Amino acid sequence: MKKAFKMKPIIDLMDKSINKLKKLIPPEHEMKCNTCGQSMDLRDLSQVFAHEDCGGIHIDYDSLKQINSSSIKIGTPEQYTKKGTLNLN
Repeated sequence: MKKAFKMKPIIDLMDKSINKLKKLIPPEHEMKCNTCGQSMDLRDLSQVFAHEDCGGIHIDYDSLKQINSSSIKIGTPEQYTKKGTLNLN
């Protein structure tokens, strides 16, 4: 006799793990929007910019495009002028 397994829907499992992860966000990285009252993760710039003009409407974070805030250093930090070279650092 085979043992029947009762499977939970994957969406329920995902929601449960997302809620566990949200609880791990330290309070210093979380802020409530003054307009709509929704909490946002300040480390995610897409959430911060979305609340800039939310107009009291809750924002669906899943539909937002993530903003990559990492910068890449290109070239040397020097500017060449007629009088010589300026170090921009």
